[in-house]
Amino acid sequence: MTQSMKKQPNPEPTWTEASEPFASQAASSTRRSFSARFREHYLCFLTGEAPDSTAEFRTLGGEIPGTVRRVLHIVPLVKRSGANPFSMMITLGRAANNDIPIAFGDVSKFHGYFSQQDESWFITDAGSTNGTYLRGAKIAVRTPVQIAFGEEIGLASIRSWVLDGGALHDFLQRQIASAGDLRAS
Repeated sequence: MTQSMKKQPNPEPTWTEASEPFASQAASSTRRSFSARFREHYLCFLTGEAPDSTAEFRTLGGEIPGTVRRVLHIVPLVKRSGANPFSMMITLGRAANNDIPIAFGDVSKFHGYFSQQDESWFITDAGSTNGTYLRGAKIAVRTPVQIAFGEEIGLASIRSWVLDGGALHDFLQRQIASAGDLRAS
């Protein structure tokens, strides 16, 4: 199953905050200059979409009880030095020793991992409690599945996307145009 990694993102979330320096750079840069500065691939994920039912989804700033702010997290999809001994995978999960820690209750301690083969990226569920979803379906445990840029990946209830620098610029530009109030987190 081969899919083009150049697929443009089509996520349409709303949020109240975006990680810096990405939002301000996207607002003031061309796609080309943004891509030149941000050369990695990025995992973008939204937290705070669900009702306030766990300690991880506390309301902030005196908001109405039962609602939460949506926060966009943008993290480089790279191996973190000293995080863990698994050199061929970029791990993600609730535990702090993952390459990409996602500290939310329904994400497993070691939820899954990304791997790259040539120009293709794969995601593998490591046996998580609440599953990993791609193309609307739960993926099989310990079976790498190829992903395309911009394709929504569900990490339990967390919505996420893998984007390159150009796709990240386009994604943020659409959000700036539609929301107009991105603030730094």
